[in-house]
Amino acid sequence: MTQVTMEWLRERCRAEGKHLIWMRSCSNSTDPRAGLGGKIINVRREAWALAHGRTPRANHCVETACEHELCVLPACMVEVSRSVVNSRRRLTLAGRARFTAAVRARSKVTPDIAAAVRASNDSSYVEARRHNLHPTTVQAIRRGDTFVGLTDRYLRATVRPEWPLLVEALAEVMR
Repeated sequence: MTQVTMEWLRERCRAEGKHLIWMRSCSNSTDPRAGLGGKIINVRREAWALAHGRTPRANHCVETACEHELCVLPACMVEVSRSVVNSRRRLTLAGRARFTAAVRARSKVTPDIAAAVRASNDSSYVEARRHNLHPTTVQAIRRGDTFVGLTDRYLRATVRPEWPLLVEALAEVMR
């Protein structure tokens, strides 16, 4: 199997000052990838391993610390935990609407089932069997925290009532 070397990196990059800018394929438009030995590799992780003599720790990513998103020079890289990377990601309003619509499409609970569960005096277990749901789902419907009514549309509980502008915007996007 071919190993990543500085020569291998330089052949696939262009030099820009002290930086090596990746010129081949990327995933997510900023994550350099390459085929090596029949496998797709993350070029930054391999360059990090080349420079530091070890692979990045588990649950850590390698990011560029310079202003060039596609720089693969080991001196420009930092090891960052995935929790830090994920905390930077924010869903846009349209992204939240798409996520909510996808969750709703997979859900077994319809507005009619939710109304029937709320109106029933039977136990959670009886209602769960009747509608092929989990008892905790029935309990959540009865508490009102699984579904929030929005002009005959329903959203998951991730939309809190104290966010009226967000709720109105999501309802508008989903129409």
